[in-house]
Amino acid sequence: MRHNEKDKYGLRVVIERLPIMLLSQIFVASVCLSLLTIDGFKTWESYKERVRENTILSGNLARSVAQNAEDTIKQADTVLVGLVERIERDGTSRAALERLQKVLVLHVGELPKLHGLFVYDATGRWLTTNRNMVLNANNSDREYFIYHKTHPDRHVYISKPVHSRSTGEWIIPLSRRINRADGSFAGVVLATVHMKYFRNFYDTFNIGRDGTIALVHMKGAILVQRPFQDERIGFDLKNTPLFQEHVANSPTGTYRADSTYFDRNERIVSYHRVEGHPLLAVATLSEDEVFRPWWMDAAKHFAITLILTIVLGFMGYRLMRQIGQRLDAEGQLRDAQNTLESLNQELEQMAWLDGLTGLANRRRFDVDLNEEFHRAMRREEPLALILIDIDHFKQYNDSYGHIEGDKCLQKIGRVLKSCMKREGDLSVRYGGEELAVLLPNTDEEGAMVVAERLISAIRQMNIRHKDSPTGLVTVSCGVHALIPFRGRNIPADLLQAADTALYAAKAAGRDQIVCASKLKGTE
Repeated sequence: MRHNEKDKYGLRVVIERLPIMLLSQIFVASVCLSLLTIDGFKTWESYKERVRENTILSGNLARSVAQNAEDTIKQADTVLVGLVERIERDGTSRAALERLQKVLVLHVGELPKLHGLFVYDATGRWLTTNRNMVLNANNSDREYFIYHKTHPDRHVYISKPVHSRSTGEWIIPLSRRINRADGSFAGVVLATVHMKYFRNFYDTFNIGRDGTIALVHMKGAILVQRPFQDERIGFDLKNTPLFQEHVANSPTGTYRADSTYFDRNERIVSYHRVEGHPLLAVATLSEDEVFRPWWMDAAKHFAITLILTIVLGFMGYRLMRQIGQRLDAEGQLRDAQNTLESLNQELEQMAWLDGLTGLANRRRFDVDLNEEFHRAMRREEPLALILIDIDHFKQYNDSYGHIEGDKCLQKIGRVLKSCMKREGDLSVRYGGEELAVLLPNTDEEGAMVVAERLISAIRQMNIRHKDSPTGLVTVSCGVHALIPFRGRNIPADLLQAADTALYAAKAAGRDQIVCASKLKGTE
């Protein structure tokens, strides 16, 4: 017992006899090692954050490029559909072609992104165009002409870029087939889109010196690319890892590659399939450019940490405590910033959109109704409103559950979005199972067409509803349109009339459309 006590007291004496400087050095060395370890951890975390941020950036860029392509093609194809219908109805007589040529000029004037509109007969001969006719020109050798001649489908066809025979510019052809009354091939109507339109749009993105943006056909050919190189147009990517390993498994994604179709640089690659068309938007960021600032920042940070570590050897505990407090403050500030960013994102999403359907919410509707009402008043233009109620929706919820009810609302919300053909039209979840469509510069007849399209599309979804007389989910619509006059009308007039019409539709048995002007006592 005495021996153990002697050992214990002897160790304490040895420690007490150690120089205070040595003890201080051991302490400071421990603190410095901890600081270096923390710095290494933070550097690694910042590296992962850098990867995450640029992965998101690349993915958003690919989605933006895909959305731009989808919108552009939709606008051009809308024109083509109208032209095909007109030609098949009116024929190609000289008088009809003269009228049609004026229409082509008007369309191209309204859509500057269009290079031109052309109509060819069954032999490839030019019938009319918005541009100057090229004598003896024949386009029967073009890819799109051969396709439509040999394929009976009526879908829009997107060809590889070509040099225009009328201007020599790079263009992207979009085409549709014209049929005779018996269904045989009668020719092609063609819309050509300026390649420089896409190039100018891609140039608006800050992707660095070595970043790339490309629009690629699902057959593998590059249609347009930034940076632009003549020899890259039409380059085949079908056998690259992009198509073989990634696009084959998912229509959208992001991955890191040792090399790409463009060069041997390591890159962050994102791709996104263009909805409804055989196109793929591809965006890449050079890892060298992405991480060069990070490496410089990490090197500076390490140098500063090393200097601080040396200084700590001389300044001791007090300075270490101050540095620790500073690091804690930085961590709290970073957490506060992250929390604030998250809250801002949630508030921004909640401000204008309905979280379930993705449609505009009641707040957005109230703002837009007031703005469009006063715009229509200034311009003396009609403004139309369609109020929509899902028939027997409470019974649907009772029978199938609220989860299925939510799915039903989401499906109908997607139908509303798909039926909106103009940029200014607004589809809204008005409340519960009530929806609304606000149609600027639309009269009653036009609003009825939209309402009929909506009610037909919802029926065609064939959503089963055992408690409905029809056995399917249907909707009732109230329609009203007016040209507002100052001092006579207010926005509530439009809303009240449409609501009255909706009530009448429900009272009359639902699954129908009632126009407010047809009700007694309603103008």
